[in-house]
Amino acid sequence: PLVLTRRLAVPAGGVGGQVVGALCGAVNGLLVAYIGFPALIATLATYYAYSSLALISNDNAPISTRPLQDLNSITHSVQLGGLAVPRQVFTFLLPVGAVLGALLAAGPDAAWHARLLLVHEATNVLGFVGLTVAGTVLTLWPTILRTRMPEGSARVSTAALPVLTGGLVLTGTAALAGSPMLAAAGLVVYAAGLGAVVAVMARAGARARPSDYAGWSVAAGVLWWAATVVAAVLVVGLRGFDAAALGQLTVPFVAGFLV
Repeated sequence: PLVLTRRLAVPAGGVGGQVVGALCGAVNGLLVAYIGFPALIATLATYYAYSSLALISNDNAPISTRPLQDLNSITHSVQLGGLAVPRQVFTFLLPVGAVLGALLAAGPDAAWHARLLLVHEATNVLGFVGLTVAGTVLTLWPTILRTRMPEGSARVSTAALPVLTGGLVLTGTAALAGSPMLAAAGLVVYAAGLGAVVAVMARAGARARPSDYAGWSVAAGVLWWAATVVAAVLVVGLRGFDAAALGQLTVPFVAGFLV
């Protein structure tokens, strides 16, 4: 019986994997075809969701290393200095983004489309992904560089989360209220919080420069993220809620920062 069980394990696992993969693909198709999510964003969002579910179902067994487990699993807390924030807090932003995507797909008028687009991108990219990355990278970065975080970094990084969150709330609220200047101000606040994270990373990088692909790719992604936030400030501040201009920020955010 034991030999038979072992022989059946591989084909059964293969069939089960195909079934689960088909169901996961169906969810992706539903998000794109019926809710109106952009295909790339839907793929990235479900990738992180499925990865986290896989880890949970396997009792957080290693993917490869502990930092990668922490990066992918929603069961771990994000460490911002001495502040441990449950990752589920950030995960709640995803259904909010899904609702906003559904509202965009419903075809609102031009003015509301631009405002909802800004809130949608802020919630999904700067919120769901950005807040998680901001906390995770502060733990992952010194591990990649094989060094310690500089003194005083814990205090700065702990203060970054409420600043980033406050900037997001102000941006979203101002966009829904129709105030481009306040929305731009919210993005400035968010940029300030992100600047604190970048400063901490730069101080660690001054101690030990990146020497491999992992280090340089993380550094490049964070710098691209910061540059795109600055571009968003300029777009909203100078052009207001311009759907065409805001839509052009989607590719830099997704291709440069997320990918």
